[in-house]
Amino acid sequence: MEKHFVIVDAGSSEGMELIEATPKSQDGGFERVRLGFRNNLPQLMEVHDNFGQVTTLRFERFERNPALAPGLFRFVPPKGADVVGE
Repeated sequence: MEKHFVIVDAGSSEGMELIEATPKSQDGGFERVRLGFRNNLPQLMEVHDNFGQVTTLRFERFERNPALAPGLFRFVPPKGADVVGE
């Protein structure tokens, strides 16, 4: 992440530790992203775009490493696609 973003500690709020990431390149679609963590789990993401708009995402009921059935991930290449390797 540090290759593409300037990351700074943004303090704490509402029981969350905050960091702020600003893209090093100005060709992206946003100005900065603010991330909030509680108990080392993401709880909040605020995206500040280049038009002054803020999109806020709150993550609730986050489940770390859930057991998922292998059948959920079945890739079927689209017709005409080249598949390289296995």
